[in-house]
Amino acid sequence: TSSIRIVDLNWLECNVAWAVSTFHSILALDYVELPTKPDAEHAAQKAKLEKQSGEKFDAAYVNAQVKAHEKTKELLEHQINHGKNATVKQFAAETLPTVARHLDKVRELQSKIKADQVSSEETSPRAIVEADAATWRPDDPVDG
Repeated sequence: TSSIRIVDLNWLECNVAWAVSTFHSILALDYVELPTKPDAEHAAQKAKLEKQSGEKFDAAYVNAQVKAHEKTKELLEHQINHGKNATVKQFAAETLPTVARHLDKVRELQSKIKADQVSSEETSPRAIVEADAATWRPDDPVDG
């Protein structure tokens, strides 16, 4: 399942790179100054992710992607409904379906990761012992 996640995330990253590049081009036409570094929230999120590895990183990264795509979808919808710049509104309308598909995809990945975690928790030695202890009866035969 890990390689599926990597392929899914690579697809996602390519689409995001295109959207960001296009949006920056639109903003440049109106001489909007763009940030050159992440804001405090995103810098903290990056630092948190850099401390993670393996399955914990996968879960934290995908959770962050779900939140980011939910926020992006809300911003695009707001721009479509209340924006004043026709070019930005058009970009938002054209980009929203892609962001919605990405959100569905990262939610799917999030579900897979949660299912994998539950599955590995259910089959961990501790979980097996706890499950056996929960169902043990005094008249059960003793193995050994």
